[in-house]
Amino acid sequence: MSSEKLFFGLAPEYQFQFAEDIGGVLIKNKIIKIPQNLGTGHVFYIRSIPGMAILLWDCNLEKELNIKAYKDNIKRYIFHYDLSDQPNSLLIRNKKVAIGNSINYGLTILNNQTETFFQPVIKQRTFALRFYIDHKLMQIFADNDKNVMQKLKKAKNNFFRDDIDGNSLLLLVSLYEKSIYDESFDSFIKGTGLQLMSCFLKKNSEQSLSPNKLPEFDHKGLLASKEYLENHLQEQFPSITFLSKVAGMSGTKFKMLFKKVFHNTAHDFFIREKMNLAHKMLQSGDYDSLEEIIYELHFNKIKQFFNKYFQIFKKDPSDDFIKNNKK
Repeated sequence: MSSEKLFFGLAPEYQFQFAEDIGGVLIKNKIIKIPQNLGTGHVFYIRSIPGMAILLWDCNLEKELNIKAYKDNIKRYIFHYDLSDQPNSLLIRNKKVAIGNSINYGLTILNNQTETFFQPVIKQRTFALRFYIDHKLMQIFADNDKNVMQKLKKAKNNFFRDDIDGNSLLLLVSLYEKSIYDESFDSFIKGTGLQLMSCFLKKNSEQSLSPNKLPEFDHKGLLASKEYLENHLQEQFPSITFLSKVAGMSGTKFKMLFKKVFHNTAHDFFIREKMNLAHKMLQSGDYDSLEEIIYELHFNKIKQFFNKYFQIFKKDPSDDFIKNNKK
C-alpha cells in the first residue's frame, strides 16, 4: 500500500475511506482503530459546533505513514496541537517542518487550501489534536482583533507556529490522560476544543499584556520538585511517581509541565546538575581518588560515570581530577 494514497477529510465518507486504506476498523462512525500491522491506538473525529470539527491522533505506529489533508471547497483554518513523545513532521509546500513536544513550537496553524502531509513519528506515542474552523466562524471569534488577525493572515498565506501556552497545555494534558472510550469523552473533547480557542484568542489579543502563565499552585509544585532534585544530587534519581507527588499533580502532567517550564526532562535536569556537582568535587582537592567521588554520587558503575561526564563536558573526569595533597 502506497502511503501517498492516504488522506483524511472532514466528511463521514472520508473516514470510511481512510479506515479502508489502512485496514482499520471504524467504530460508531467516529473512532478508527489502528490495525495491528501498523501499530496501536486510534484516530478520533467529531463535529464540535457548526463550523468547527475536531480530529485526535493518539497512536504508536510501527510503520511510516504519509497522510495528506484533503482540500475541500470550504475555507478553514487548521489548529494543530502536538504533544507527542518525539517530534512529528508536516510537509508543507515541499518543506519539512518539525512539530511536537520535544521542541518549542507545539502549535501550528495552517489553512486547508494549502497541500500538507502529516508524518507521525514511529515507535513513539503520537498525540496530536487538530481542530478545523471555518474562516467565517474564526472572524466572529477574533472580532477583528488586530493582533489575532495578523497571526491568522500568516497562517492563511503559509503557516504560523507558536508555543503552547500554560493554560492550553493543562487542557491538553487532561485530554491526554482521559480514555477515548469514556462515556463523557465526546462532550469533554468538544469543550476542550472551545477552551483551546479561547486560550489562543486571549494569548494573542492586542489587549493581552503578557503571555499566559501556569496557575500558581502548579508553578509552586514544579519549583518544589526542582528544589528536591537540587538538594538530593548525591542520591539516585527518584521516580517520576515520587516527584509528581511532591509537585501535587499526576505523573503525565508533571512530565509535560516540567519539560515545558525548565526546557528539559526531570531526569536529564537531575543528571546535568549531578555532573556539575561532580565537576566541583573533582576540582576541590578534597578526595584521594576518583572512586571516592563516584561512590559518594551513588553511581553503580565507573563506566557509567565516565560516559555521563564526557557527554556533558566532552572530556574524561580524570582530566579534571585534583588529588588531595593536604595530608
